[in-house]
Amino acid sequence: MSAIDIVGGGLAGTEAALLLAGAGVDVRLHEQKPERRSPAHKEDGLAELVCSNSLRSDNPHNAVGLLHEELRRLGSPVLAQADLARVPAGDALAVDRAVFSGGLTARVRAHPRIEVVAGEVRELPPGPAPCIVATGPLTGESLARALAEAVGASQLAFYDAIAPIVAGDSVDLSIAFAQSRYTQRDRDTMVEGVKALRRIVQAPAMARHIAEEAEPGPGCASDADILDYVRRRGSTVYHPVSTCRMGQDGKAVVDERLRVRGVAGLRVIDASIMPAVVSGNTNAATIMIAEKGADMVLEDARV
Repeated sequence: MSAIDIVGGGLAGTEAALLLAGAGVDVRLHEQKPERRSPAHKEDGLAELVCSNSLRSDNPHNAVGLLHEELRRLGSPVLAQADLARVPAGDALAVDRAVFSGGLTARVRAHPRIEVVAGEVRELPPGPAPCIVATGPLTGESLARALAEAVGASQLAFYDAIAPIVAGDSVDLSIAFAQSRYTQRDRDTMVEGVKALRRIVQAPAMARHIAEEAEPGPGCASDADILDYVRRRGSTVYHPVSTCRMGQDGKAVVDERLRVRGVAGLRVIDASIMPAVVSGNTNAATIMIAEKGADMVLEDARV
């Protein structure tokens, strides 16, 4: 069999290369780094993860964790290296990204049947040998255009964390698999969160400012009661800000240099100092606050 071309040295390309080579097939693995990088990648190694938690849950009682276990039993090189690079993260299969990428890169480069070809692939290989395109969602424009010409633009789509809404009566429940992402760990965390908040507000420094607990109320005492309340009242997509808001009025917690009013030497530098929630995601604004706050600390230290 002629050598198989694999375009893209990410998770899929690296996995395919090692499995094919292990089966006795010669492989040419094309990787654009270090000549060119996508906006998400910074290092030169293969199988570079952009997040330590990219592999998600390892709990075999959910779909992702079950897939992990199936891949392990099938001899997946990527899962084997993930286990070697694993770091503590509860149920998640979080890894040391450098160890993960470094181990797979070394294994690929040491394999006698794999040739790593550096440089961006702009066109599909001419054939007739088989080719695997594993370039992911950040495929370069030239290769994306070549793919569209080969299979038709209507066949190409990018879905990232999509959660479509479908009509319930359109699902055949006799064959559908239903599984909640809401685990026992989540339930325990929510209950403990309510208990922790109660401990905070019952502390002497806070208690004197509180007339009564409006929700969930003193009658909500057992874990079962608290969990029932969380299920009824809990929601998502909150942007918690402004609890230590910046301002000039008497209710502002910090001044324009993020110093806590009335407390010498103390600053608050996080999303809580926003006077109001920003119109976009709070992540970038919080990073800006941290950068500016750090500058203020340094400036004051030089005075």
